[in-house]
Order: sequence, then structure tokens, then C-alpha cells
Amino acid sequence: MENQMQGDKRAAFWKKLKICFSREIAIEYKACLYAFCITVFYCAFLLCQGIFQAEIGHMCQFFILAYLVGYLQVYLLHNFDEAGKMGLREVCSMLFCDSLYTACSYLLGWFDRQIWVTGLFFFYMLVAYGCVYLINRLKRNIDTENLNHMLAEYKKKQYMTEEYLYSAVCVYQVDPNGEAVKRNQKEPQGGTREAAKDGQAG
Repeated sequence: MENQMQGDKRAAFWKKLKICFSREIAIEYKACLYAFCITVFYCAFLLCQGIFQAEIGHMCQFFILAYLVGYLQVYLLHNFDEAGKMGLREVCSMLFCDSLYTACSYLLGWFDRQIWVTGLFFFYMLVAYGCVYLINRLKRNIDTENLNHMLAEYKKKQYMTEEYLYSAVCVYQVDPNGEAVKRNQKEPQGGTREAAKDGQAG
């Protein structure tokens, strides 16, 4: 009993560790993706002004903020950009994170505190969130189709294996002396499991 309890605790520990590890991977994915989106907008902003050098400090802020917002998304906001459907809660969460990015961009002076650029950045990140949601939804649909196809192939192979086993089933009969005699049942007509069962009944 004690060994079983220890085994259950160990299994529960590994299960929690796997869930935590999976969430950390999701945060890494989101942080890199959204930090890249911010970097693209920031570089476009600099190029439009004829500036060909970027502030390393600003770029570090992009990634730090993206990691913090990633933890917020996964642990508090129910991972809204990977949700099955876009409801009111998901929209509010998206607007909250977008507003957080926009407020930080203004306070940290990423775009020289220009109001129209900051507003453009807000809509840019909103579009980025929408695109990520659609991409995740498309990927989930493709994965579901692949899993259904694999399941159908597995069931087909399992059915063919069962049909083969039934075709070689052994039937025992009793001879006039009362001894059991074994004979190989030939493959039923049509190769169906029902035919094999009829052969056994005969």
C-alpha cells in the first residue's frame, strides 16, 4: 500500500512537471513571436525617419515585456490566443494585453512618444493578435484532421488483423469416442467475422 502511494505521488509529480514544462514552451513561443512583431514595427518606424541604428536597450525591453505578458496570458488570461473560439472574454483579454504593450511603448519612449505612431502601434498589435489566433486555430484544425486520419488507419488495420485471426480460428469437435478433436477452420466465405462465428456455432 505504501509503495502504491509513493508511486501515485511520483506520477502526480511528473504530471504537474509536464504541464508546467508545456506552459513554459507556450510562453517561449509567444514571447519570441510578439517580440519579433514589435521589433518589426520599431525598425519600420526608424527606417521611415532615415535612422539605420536601433537602440539595444529598447530591443531588450521588447523581449522582457513580451515574456511578462506571455506569463500573464498563460497563467491568468486562459491563453486566449489559442482559444477554441473568440468570445467576449478573449476579446477583452486581447485588448488588455494590446493596451499594456501600447502604454509601455509610450512610457518607455519607443516611438518618441508620438501619439499617432503609438495609436498605429495599438492597431498593429491588435492585427498581430488576430493573425496569431487564426494561425493557431488553423493549426489545431489540421492537427485534428491528421489525428482522425491516423485513428481511422489504426481501426482499419485492427479490423484486418481481427479478420485474419478469425479466418484461422480453431474449432473443437467431439468424436463418437468422446474425445476432443481439433481442426482448422477455413476462412469463412466473404472473410467476415460473422461468418467465422457461424462456423464456430456449427
